[in-house]
Amino acid sequence: KLQANGKFLTASSVKNTNTIRRPRRLNGWKSYDNAELVFADGYVALVEGGKAVQSVGNMSVCKDAYFINDDNDVLALYEMGMIRRWNLETATITNVIQSASVRPFQMMSVSPDESKFAAYDGEVLSIFSASTLQLEKTINLSGAVNLDWLDDKSLLFCAGESIINLDVSTQKTTLLLDIGQACTDFVFTPDAKAIACIRHLDDHTEIYVFKKMQKSWKRSGKIQGEFSNFAIANNGNRI
Repeated sequence: KLQANGKFLTASSVKNTNTIRRPRRLNGWKSYDNAELVFADGYVALVEGGKAVQSVGNMSVCKDAYFINDDNDVLALYEMGMIRRWNLETATITNVIQSASVRPFQMMSVSPDESKFAAYDGEVLSIFSASTLQLEKTINLSGAVNLDWLDDKSLLFCAGESIINLDVSTQKTTLLLDIGQACTDFVFTPDAKAIACIRHLDDHTEIYVFKKMQKSWKRSGKIQGEFSNFAIANNGNRI
């Protein structure tokens, strides 16, 4: 059991609970076919049959994590701005990736086919090979507050009041959605025909849901409350 904000989250596949210490804050939980990835303050953990990968002694917050290399490794982004690759068999760090600039990485995303990943430092988007971890290209990109792969060739990112499609090969950008107000986060369906745009305000969070019609986008609803993590159903009907 992992405690977060006073509530217990239980993974039935955990065998040795003593391998996962209680986090101060649970930052994210991603379900895969046969396992769970849990990332929180100070570590990233694989929850499956008692195996756990932890950044013991590193008290930096883990902001994001992904499986790569046929689920044999985990890429984890930490608040200090570095990306670490963990080997699940040996439970050790095999690589550390830092931004080529003085700016630390702020966000990361792995492509659907796990062949590459993008890391963003606030000014430059870096594309790496997921197998060799070699830098493939850099793209100047200012103002993005969140990004994620739409498919293996393009990324969606949020900048100001817009959701923009970036073709990684040609570096061409196309406006996908004009939100009409500043967006601080977003999630979307696999076909990008439904998008939830999130605004984190001082005392609450607002979520606006947009659905693609034949020739335009329609805002289908607004949710208001105190939220920290978000997901959207594949059909776009639930948040």
